[in-house]
Order: sequence, then structure tokens, then C-alpha cells
Amino acid sequence: MRCSSPLRSSSSAHPQRGSALIAALWVIAFLSFLVFSFAFEVKLEARVADYYRRRIKAEHLARSGVELARFLLDQAARINPEKPEPEDAEQPWFESARRLREGLNVVSFSRELGEGIIRLAIVPEPARINVNELKTFADWEPVFDQGGIPEEDWATLFDSFMDWIDPDDIPRPDGAESDDYYLQLDPPYRAKNAPLDTVDELLLIRGFTNTYVYGGFLQPKDPESEERGAFIPGIADLLTTYGSRQVNINAASLRVLMALSLDIDEPLAREIILEREGDPENPDLDTSYRSADDFFNRFPEFPDLRNRLQNRITVQSQIMRITSSGQIGDVGWIISCIAERSRKGFRILRWQEEPSP
Repeated sequence: MRCSSPLRSSSSAHPQRGSALIAALWVIAFLSFLVFSFAFEVKLEARVADYYRRRIKAEHLARSGVELARFLLDQAARINPEKPEPEDAEQPWFESARRLREGLNVVSFSRELGEGIIRLAIVPEPARINVNELKTFADWEPVFDQGGIPEEDWATLFDSFMDWIDPDDIPRPDGAESDDYYLQLDPPYRAKNAPLDTVDELLLIRGFTNTYVYGGFLQPKDPESEERGAFIPGIADLLTTYGSRQVNINAASLRVLMALSLDIDEPLAREIILEREGDPENPDLDTSYRSADDFFNRFPEFPDLRNRLQNRITVQSQIMRITSSGQIGDVGWIISCIAERSRKGFRILRWQEEPSP
């Protein structure tokens, strides 16, 4: 009878034990990967859930800001800035309500609420120029000038705009109508032959490029040049499609004031703003303009202002641009709306909301 050699038995067991060890290591590695993946997924889901939790809170804060704007406008309609009730004058909202009552802007109103903050701006929409009321080339000249648009394009832009909003299909000398221009585009479309509904609609009109409307770098005159052209601010921030021909002189920005007339240069525009905002060291002095005549009387050294702006300015507005942002940590939400206040109440005319950058 033959017996197995102990040496042979021992050597055959080693590969089996080695294979088992390798298999065990693979199982451990696989389980470790599963545990790591599960932990990573749980952490990622927690972060996503936390982000959406904060975003929802930011959205509600922004909506609360719109309601806060409604409250300020209601208070502005109620108070008497010259003889305020003692309990009103001590309220944290009084100064903002006073500015609104006097036709001024409110641009830095903020309130902390819970773990977040509401930031609010209320600006009379007629602080901009109603683009549909620009009916003459003289009306457009200061707008084009403030937008930085090259003068050689002014005639084309004006005629094209007038062709877009007038009811006929007869093109002006430098303009464009459906048959001769817009229907030849890809894709084709027709001229509206009606007033603009939004300022963005300018982009549909011949010659009104994105740079001319929103600002940016002009194309160099030499198409082969690698250098960028000059930067221009554009005209979008000067214009609106709400309100009448009259611009609120108490709320108009520096650029809007200069876009009202070529007679208003930057030093005069700054003086107009300084006059309406008043002197912080002399709060008893008149600040906002009480009427168009009050405005003209404060600048007797500029008699041409009355001639050019007699029917183009006002000091009060019923249509407001409200910008409300809610912020929770690094997550924000912003609402921009146009609202009209009247005896019938508070009516939203336009609403837009999106995550804040």
C-alpha cells in the first residue's frame, strides 16, 4: 500500500489557500466599494435636499418681499410726509414709504427673516422712457446717443422702428416692412405694425442688434481685425413699454435724464439728482420735485428745459417695478414684476422669477 507524500499534500494545499485569500480580498474590496458608494449617494442626496430646502425658503422670502412692497405702497398712499403721525414716523418702514409718496426710488430696503434676508427695490416704471412714445427722430437722438450707438446707423434704426409700429406696409427710406425685408429672413416673420409689448421686442426690428439693445462690444470696422470694438452701454435700461410719454423726474436715473434731451449733459443730470435727493446735513430743505413747474423753477439758468420737457416729465407714478430677492446662505431667488397701484387695488402686470446669480 502506497502512502501519499507529506510534502506533496502540503504543496497542493497552498494554491487553494491562496485562491481563497484572493477571493476574500475581492469580496472585501467590492463590499468596501458598495459601502463607499452608498455613503457618497447618501451625502449627495442630503446636499441636494438641503439645497432645495434652502431654495424653497428663498422663493418664499422673495414672494414675501413682493407683499412687503405692497405694504409700503399702501402706507405711502396713506401717510402725510410733511405732518406724519408720531407713531408712523417711528416705524422702520416710514422713510421708504415717504420716498415712495414723494415719487422717489427705494433701492436698498432689506429685512432679516428667520435664517434669511429679503432685499427689495421699488422704482417707478415711468422712471424710464416709454419706447412706444418715441415718435420723432428728435425723440430718439438722445436715446441713441446715450446707448453709444454709432450715428451712421441712427436713420436706419429710426425708420425701421417706425415701420415696425405703424399700421401700414409702406417702408420708409431707411426702414423695412414685411415683404421687402422680414419675409426674406430665415425664419421669416411679419412686421408687427403695432406698438411693442416688451423692450426685448426691439431685437426683432431691423438694425437693433443685441449689442445695440443690451450693450457690449461693437464689431470692428475692419472685419479681419482681431481687436474688439468700443464698448457701448446699449438702450434697454433706458426704456419701458409701460406708462405714458411722461418720465418721472424724481426717479429717473442719470442715463435716463441724459436720454430725455441732448440739452441735459452729465453735470446737469447729476445736479438734478442731487437737488431731488436733498442735502443730508439740511433735512428741512425741499427735496423731491413737487411738480413740473417746481422742477423748472429750480433751474432758471436753463430756460430751454421748459421748452423741451414741458409735456414730458411728471413727479408721480402709479406703475412700479418691484425687484425682490430672498437669500438663504448662498442660495437665492429673485422676482421682478411690474405692478400698478390704483384705487381699485394692487394689480400685477408682469411677473418673472428665477434663481439669483
